[in-house]
Amino acid sequence: MDAILLFSHGSVVGGIERNLLDMAARMRRRGDAAIVEIGFLNYTEPRFPLAIQRCIDQGATRIIVAPYFLVAGKFVVEDLPRAIESVRAQHPSIAFVVADVIGFHPALADAILTSARDANPAADTLLITAHGSPRPEANEDIRRVVELIRDYAIVKIGYLDCNQPDIPAAIDECVAAGAKSIAAVPYFLHSGKHFQRDVPELLEAGARKHGVLIRFGDYVGHLPQIDDVLRDRVRAVTS
Repeated sequence: MDAILLFSHGSVVGGIERNLLDMAARMRRRGDAAIVEIGFLNYTEPRFPLAIQRCIDQGATRIIVAPYFLVAGKFVVEDLPRAIESVRAQHPSIAFVVADVIGFHPALADAILTSARDANPAADTLLITAHGSPRPEANEDIRRVVELIRDYAIVKIGYLDCNQPDIPAAIDECVAAGAKSIAAVPYFLHSGKHFQRDVPELLEAGARKHGVLIRFGDYVGHLPQIDDVLRDRVRAVTS
């Protein structure tokens, strides 16, 4: 029997497991697998070994690990294989398959638009706020997603770290291009401190500086389109 395990890093900010629990419940209802569990590398419960055990206790003979990450960074490339090898030694009869990360997917453009329209239906400008990465391929994925969006005259990406333009500079660019009302969409999978504190503070400062309306939308990982991405990632390694 197949099981899907949604794997994430975990956070010192409480409550991030709620989003993945809801997602797992939706995947079970949709019939993606009879067993869908969640597991974390650090900080958040259940940790990866316990999540694996829960799958096995329900009768799983093959576990499809779906990394809930935007890019294949260290946690996916190095830490996840080590975690799998550790539990494989205890459960040699269980087959493990690792799906791809979120990466690029057209449904993410739909998620961005859903967030933007819900936050600020009258906006003439779309600002996507992302963390940024020193890995060029990570930034290329978000650029490819944004290139699919044709609904706004002004579309900008602003990065919290590692890349340019940073969020304040991206707001400056929006205003210089004629923005009057901005829908800002957080390109994050979790409601951690970047979503709850860091990005809102930068947006508020930009709104005060320019006297422009900026409304902050829901984060991409909280939107239903992310379920479709995960389903496609799982199907790619099981069909």
